[in-house]
Amino acid sequence: LGFVSAFAVMGIYAYVDDYWGGMVVVDVSDPKARMHVEEYGDCCVGSVAFSGYYVFVAAGTLDVLDVSIPAAP
Repeated sequence: LGFVSAFAVMGIYAYVDDYWGGMVVVDVSDPKARMHVEEYGDCCVGSVAFSGYYVFVAAGTLDVLDVSIPAAP
């Protein structure tokens, strides 16, 4: 991860806004051994919010992702 601008946690997954690298899904079930699961987008993510199994990603536009399967947002 590069420059983390925001993050949100749902269950064992953290949805991290890596400003220069997009949104990164990280398994944080073991904080000492965090594991990269998936990523979305490639630049300029500013914030993230949840509603149920949907995550709203602000990156110049507003993207809505179904994260019911975290490895495939």
